[in-house]
Amino acid sequence: MKWTALFFLLLFLHPAFAAELPQLINYQGALVDETGKPLASGLYTIEFRIYDAEEEGNLIWGPQIFDGVVAFGHASKVQAVDGNFNVLLGTIDTSKRKLSSAFAAAPRYIEITVHDPDAKAEHTLAPRQQILSVPFALNAQTAQSVAARSISEESIKEGAVNAGIMEDGSALTEILDDDGAGSGLDADTLDGKHASDFIGTQGGAITGNLTVTGDYKLAAPRTIKKHIMAAAFQSANPSDTDNVLHNSYGVWSISPMNGANETIELTAPIDLPDGAVIQSVSISYRDDLNPVDIRIRLYLVRWSMGSIGDTSIATIDEWTSGDSFNWKTFTTNTITESEVDSEYYGYSAFIQLSTNQNVTSVSSTFVIRSITITYTLDHAPIR
Repeated sequence: MKWTALFFLLLFLHPAFAAELPQLINYQGALVDETGKPLASGLYTIEFRIYDAEEEGNLIWGPQIFDGVVAFGHASKVQAVDGNFNVLLGTIDTSKRKLSSAFAAAPRYIEITVHDPDAKAEHTLAPRQQILSVPFALNAQTAQSVAARSISEESIKEGAVNAGIMEDGSALTEILDDDGAGSGLDADTLDGKHASDFIGTQGGAITGNLTVTGDYKLAAPRTIKKHIMAAAFQSANPSDTDNVLHNSYGVWSISPMNGANETIELTAPIDLPDGAVIQSVSISYRDDLNPVDIRIRLYLVRWSMGSIGDTSIATIDEWTSGDSFNWKTFTTNTITESEVDSEYYGYSAFIQLSTNQNVTSVSSTFVIRSITITYTLDHAPIR
């Protein structure tokens, strides 16, 4: 059966004339079959995409899928009543692209795909519908095209221009003469502060407390090493009584293990600053279990509150040689998704330890001291 769209109404929501443009589009339409009969009432899975051409072209935004899945770019299934439906598009698609980014240029066309719940098939409606300007968007375009110095004094409402809407320094620029010479005004009379009260851009001494709100950029990225001591790790399987784990003086050690390939699993959460770029991950250990070798598998993972499961972004998988009483280190510089995004993701470390044969004596041990994450940061977050 061929489906088609009887009509569509596309408009931007503009509640209470907010100062910022809304990030949602209200899309209304009616679904009919090839005879013009409305589709049956019920829940439908519908996908929306925005292209730069009526046919073929480039995908600019989407898909956003209304299928009831809890994830980025997904929303509840669409309720159609006698074929009529209404959805709110935005604010992001499945790739986390903002809807507003799709309208940096024109033209734009919207494509709709409807899933048939009975035939388990999907129908892409054609042709695509062109997205047109609406009154407040046209008004915004007109405002952006006003010629410089073309607004007269009579056009400005009294009291409309105040310090809250003026760019810092804009008024002072006008006070200065065209030749760059000063106006003769004493700055102390303008703000009540002496020049010595301010910090120069070239630095200077500070006495007393300095209060900073927000982040400030560093002159060059700093390299920081974050050490997660073994005492921060917990058993990933506390009910496993076969593995005997000891946590003393901040280290994990292995006592007898009951067979080759028996596995001990440890995990710990990791707090990393937003915007940090991970450079390497390493683990520090000591292996006194001669001649028993230990397999170390360390995973640095990130996980999202909006989805199930996690993704490994750094992995160490190495065998030790049980003949050293010295501390040693394994390191990996291979990091996927190295930039920390703490707005969407959490981070944790997961360690698996296994042997190639039985560990029958506690006179010697395998010990983990810490893992170290090296990252760079070009700003100092205010906490």
